[in-house]
Amino acid sequence: MTRATLTVKMARIAAGKGTNYKTDRKAQTLYDEDSTFRTEFDKARARIRAMQVRYVKEDDDVRQALLEIYAAVKLDTIYNSFKTS
Repeated sequence: MTRATLTVKMARIAAGKGTNYKTDRKAQTLYDEDSTFRTEFDKARARIRAMQVRYVKEDDDVRQALLEIYAAVKLDTIYNSFKTS
């Protein structure tokens, strides 16, 4: 579960379970105790497994960050967040 960051994010959004750092809201706890979250997590996992992935290699850190931001804005992605507060 700790390595399924995108899956957890997708499930939290679909299940309406925002992120916070209280023990009862941790992804593993939600998965074990909340059937809605568990259902959405399993659907997200299946969706990710079915994805075909392409990527662009960019070795320069600054250009990589700019490329990620540009792609997120241009594609209007809902799973990327650049919030700092």
